[in-house]
Amino acid sequence: MMKSRAWPWAVLLLGLGLACSLWGKEGMEDTIEWYDQQVYENLQQRDDYYKERAACGYTGTRCPDGSGGYYTFAQITDGIAAAYEASGREYYLQRLIEYTKLMMAAGKDNNGDGYVDYFHWMKDRESYCKWDYEPGYNYGAHCYWNAMRTIGRCARVGRLGPHYEKHKADIDEIAEFVEKQIVEKWEKGDQGMTLEQWVSLGSFTISGMHSHAGAFMVDAYLATGDEHIGDLATRFAEKVKGAWVLYSNGSYAWCGDGGVRIPKDHEEISFDHEGKKYGVQDTAHSIRVIRFAAIAHRAGLVVTDEDMEHLVNTFDKSLWRGEDEKFADYVNGADPPEGGREFSCITQWVRVGAFDEATHQRLVDWTGGPRRPDKYHEDRIHYYGILALNLKLQKDGYRLYPFEEVEQ
Repeated sequence: MMKSRAWPWAVLLLGLGLACSLWGKEGMEDTIEWYDQQVYENLQQRDDYYKERAACGYTGTRCPDGSGGYYTFAQITDGIAAAYEASGREYYLQRLIEYTKLMMAAGKDNNGDGYVDYFHWMKDRESYCKWDYEPGYNYGAHCYWNAMRTIGRCARVGRLGPHYEKHKADIDEIAEFVEKQIVEKWEKGDQGMTLEQWVSLGSFTISGMHSHAGAFMVDAYLATGDEHIGDLATRFAEKVKGAWVLYSNGSYAWCGDGGVRIPKDHEEISFDHEGKKYGVQDTAHSIRVIRFAAIAHRAGLVVTDEDMEHLVNTFDKSLWRGEDEKFADYVNGADPPEGGREFSCITQWVRVGAFDEATHQRLVDWTGGPRRPDKYHEDRIHYYGILALNLKLQKDGYRLYPFEEVEQ
């Protein structure tokens, strides 16, 4: 019989709060119970729309009919999964299972290799890329792995959570899909490049395939206990961590090209290296890196407590501009001379609040500058879900252990 280890936070009470209730902007209560209720209400209001999104079958930023594809949908399911981990409300797992099975059903074997594919669509291209990968144009692969995170994450929170036995058939089906139709597909199918080739690249977009696929592999490892998947997760994490450079103020900064290390204490938005100019990682895309770092740390893979302390410093000492301001535009604290992005809703960085209470409170009070982090339904689900998870992890610890078979 298959049975998961208990989560470190296995005792789940909706009324759980800290010793006293803290209050943030506009009466926002900084408790798991309050965040849980906000996510629950927002998700109920948008459930039908999310079901349509889950069934679309397109990994890019917009479907051919103009609606959103899986690209931003993965942010929404990030928030739902975080709220489930924090509160234990079964409704969230039920929603994740339904969305995931709709995604699984939307896949089609387009190239006859025995594995399901998903079409890629970009809002600024007239035609879709090859379903997963078009040689010479890797954006389709980046988007694929971002989308598949929803499926891997559902398998992980389902397998390790308190409702596994009740939803065992569905969760086991999802975990099997993860192993065969995603991992095995990219090792044995017709994808242009194998996982081995991807993880062996010397030059790579750190916020692209490596962070998306790496985060997926960690979830897949935790969901299955498969050591081969764990090895892939470890190797992706080593590649990403290898780009981080420790600054004198205790923060990390890195180059957008994960194969090139930024000069220590470099303060501009670009730098020269061996006759070429490279860009510092922009904050907007750094969210993929911090998301990967947070889950790798929880799984005990490569990313250490000390690494997370340095990433907290990246937020506090480089990105933070004040409660009513957007973040810096680059992870080293730089802003372009011509002006940066007009909004800042970079809510994956909210995850660093799990590692420092003062940083968490900053994020509770943060308005996001021109675009507050709870402006839209999707933003509220993501922002409140992660804030709730921060409180849970602060209280009960971070560590997750992989699912394993246990003889009864």
